[in-house]
Amino acid sequence: MGHRPRHRPLIDPRTALAWGQYSPD
Repeated sequence: MGHRPRHRPLIDPRTALAWGQYSPD
């Protein structure tokens, strides 16, 4: 990803599953 989110980034479900660090907080 080129952009750097300042606050909580909008993680995509599929991307999150790929990363394995999806936190529905």
